[in-house]
Formats: sequence, structure tokens, C-alpha cells
Amino acid sequence: MTTTARRTSWNHTWWRDWIAPAAGGVVMASSGARPTGLRVLDVALAMAFGAAVVAAASRSRRWPWPVLVLSAVAAARSPWLWLTLPAAAAALVGALDERRSRTLGAIVGLCVVGALSGGTDLPVGAAVAVTTVGSAAVILSAYSVGHRRFRRRARYVAIGLVAWVGVALLGYGVAAAQARADGDRGLHLLTAGLAAARAGDTTTAAKDLQNAAAALARARDAIDAPWARLARTLPVAGPNAAAVSTAVSTASELASRAARVASAANLDQLRFTDGRLPLERIEAVRGPLAQLSDSLETAAPRLWALDSPWLVGPLTTRIIQARADVDDARPQARRAAEAVQVLPRLLGGAREQRYFVAFVTPSEARG
Repeated sequence: MTTTARRTSWNHTWWRDWIAPAAGGVVMASSGARPTGLRVLDVALAMAFGAAVVAAASRSRRWPWPVLVLSAVAAARSPWLWLTLPAAAAALVGALDERRSRTLGAIVGLCVVGALSGGTDLPVGAAVAVTTVGSAAVILSAYSVGHRRFRRRARYVAIGLVAWVGVALLGYGVAAAQARADGDRGLHLLTAGLAAARAGDTTTAAKDLQNAAAALARARDAIDAPWARLARTLPVAGPNAAAVSTAVSTASELASRAARVASAANLDQLRFTDGRLPLERIEAVRGPLAQLSDSLETAAPRLWALDSPWLVGPLTTRIIQARADVDDARPQARRAAEAVQVLPRLLGGAREQRYFVAFVTPSEARG
């Protein structure tokens, strides 16, 4: 082989083995996908996925190329579908060629990664399933034709990934099992406590809300345990685990604040005695009510931030209901806090107040 031929072969090998996979990783990293919700890890996973698809396509047999292209056609967003045309052309040329061309495979993989980086109009579950079929086809084919050392390394990587996923899911499963009973009991007591507060039974409300806050705090501690946090590094599972933690933590905080308000606002002691209303009871509610109002104001953006497309349906439904409940309670708590601020002054708490009350007939009111 001449020097020029060797240089050309080396350039092709360098391009398909290093430059094309690296370009695929960079393109996929720019997609903005957040499968775990952890920015740095999401970028690393996207780069690894893009590089793996391009590298596998360059090594695989030719039959998985159309499967990969069709998966991109099904999943890619409309403005990016044009990138599947050169991918399809390269796959067609490769199918007609007598010999398998790794360069054509790299082109197919790079174009598909570019198309997928633009996002998808499909539901997240369907997009993941379609993309998995196409990428798995080229990856398994590349493994089957790879040399012994390549397959050994691929097995090590696969074993590491399976171990990572298994340990993370096991830890979160144990934590979720520990938290479930306390979470269900806490939500039940929270509902009962709020119902009692609306009915004016502040004694029962305070007791139920205190127990709800304690149960939800135990559930929060369970799902925030160190062995449960590893699940937040998993695609799909990560956003759901983080959303559950945020929702339970928010509910625990609000239940604790509401319990303090119910304990301070003992309506049995808020009665006229010798023509005088005990203003100290109203003063006692001022601080807890202001804290509850502040907690509701901070809870709203926290719940609205839980908008990841990776959340499962039942969790999304509960979060939507929690948002509605918090949004309904915010103006009520704010008005109550403002009323408690001025009510003692209106009732003569600072100094003696005199009011003139006049009753007039309709004709006098018109005159």
C-alpha cells in the first residue's frame, strides 16, 4: 500500500471512529433533553447516547440502518425531518453496495442523531420506545460483529449500567415502601384537618394537622434517604423521584404551618367576656398566619416548576390538584393575614375607639 493510500485510509478511520461519534455526542448534548433533571448528568448522558448511536451505526451490519432511519422519521419533530433524507440515502447506497461501508454507517448515525436532537412531537413514552428500537438494533448488531476485545468491553459497560439501575431502583423501592403508609396517612389527616378547620372545630383541626405534618415529615425523610437519592440519577425515574420529594416536602411544610394557625386560633376562647373580645388571641394568630401565607406563596412556584414531560400520569394528576388547592388557598390566607393585622386596632387594641352607627330609612338614604 502506498503512502497516499495509507494516509487516506487513516483519515477515513479517524473520521468514522472518533470525529463522527464525537460530533454526534455534541449534537445530542445540545438537544436540551432532561431525562434525569440533573443538568450536568443529562448533558453527559445525551453525549454518550449520541456518540454510541453513531459509533454503533458505523460498525453494525447494513440491515439495522433502515430501522434506525425509520425510528427517526417516526420520532423526530417536523422541522428536523429533512435530516432523515441523507440518512435514508446513505442507507440505500449501503444496501446496494456489495461491501459494508463503515463510513456510510457513520453518516446514517450522525444524520439520525441530528434529527432526534430537535425534539419530538410524540408523547414521551412513545418517543422513548421508538428511539429505543432503532438505537438497540444498531447497537446489538455492532456488538454481534465486533471483535472479542470490543465485545468484552461492551459487556463490562452493560453490566455496570445494569448494576447502577438495579441498585438505584432497589434503594428507591425500599424507601418508597417505607414512605407509603406515612404518606397516605398524612394526606388523609391533612384533608380531615382542613375539613375540621372549615367547620370551625379548631381543636380537632389542630390535632389532625399536627399528626399530618408528622406523618408527612416521616415520609419525606424516607424518600430523601441516601439510598433513595441514587434513583434521581436515572433517566425517567429521576424527575419522578424528585417531584415526589418536592411534593411531599411542600405538603409537610404547609400542614405544619396550618397546624400552628389552628392551635393559635382557638375559637372556643375567642368569645366576648363582659363586652370585651380577647384581642390577645387574635394577636397570637398573627405570626402563624403570616408564616402560612408566606409558605403558600413559596409553595406555588415550587409546584408549578414540576412540569417535566417525564412525569408519569398519576403523579401529574396529583400535582395538578395540589397546584389548584394551593392557588385557591393563597388569596384566602393573604386576606386573613391582612385582616388580623388591622383587626386589633379596629377593636381598640392600641387605644379607645368610638364608632357612630346610624340606622336610616330608604327614603332618608335617597335624600
